This record gives sequence, C-alpha cells and structure tokens, in this order.
Amino acid sequence: MELDQTNVWITTRRLRPGTRDEFSRAWRPSEFPEGMLRAYECYSPDGNEVVGISIWDSLESRERFRLSEVESKRRQAMAPFLIDERSGFYLGRELKIPSVARPLFSTEDVDPYHALRNRCRGPPVADRPV
Repeated sequence: MELDQTNVWITTRRLRPGTRDEFSRAWRPSEFPEGMLRAYECYSPDGNEVVGISIWDSLESRERFRLSEVESKRRQAMAPFLIDERSGFYLGRELKIPSVARPLFSTEDVDPYHALRNRCRGPPVADRPV
C-alpha cells in the first residue's frame, strides 16, 4: 500500500500496570468505522504502553469517527486503564526499503542477465515441462 499523502492517526497510551488484557478488550471498537483502511495495535515489551496506528481515507472520515457515539463509548470503556494519552493526525508516505533478505545476484551467477531473467520467468527453458 502506498502511503503517499495517506491520512494516519497515531495515539500513544500509557496503561496502568497489569491492565493490558482488559484495556485491549475495551479498546476494540464495537464496529469498524467507514473510512478506516487499516489499523495496528503495538505494545511495548512490558505491556504498559500501546500505540494505535490507523490509516484513513480522509481527515473527514477520521473526524466523523472521533466525534461519534461509538468512539465516545470506547473512550469511556478505556478510561479506567489509562495513565495518560497523546495523539496526532499526520500525512504519511511509505519509504521504499531495498530487500536485504536475498541479493539480486549471487557470486555463483556467471551471467547476471540470464540469472535475473530466469528468476523473473521461472526455471530455464530446458527445465520447463513440455
């Protein structure tokens, strides 16, 4: 998914120690809102901080949800488990990171052109079933 000029809502919440499971149940909306394209729930290793990241089709969609009764009830349900909360709305973009898992060519490739062509098209012609 391209994140060029994507609408991103990020909220960071510090939780009362030992309340992660209860918070997680309270945090999930009863219905996912129109305009929300993706959502992520990220916890710190100790479980006492959670970052919510949601991707929206527009600022207006996010605002409708933020001001909705569903969100109001969700926030009330989360309140007993929170120490503090910060949030912001951002325009984001995806950074292209070159793959490091497997080099395009290895030292065993004698002819890089044919090695690349074979990786893109499948096995060499001689190895393909007739």
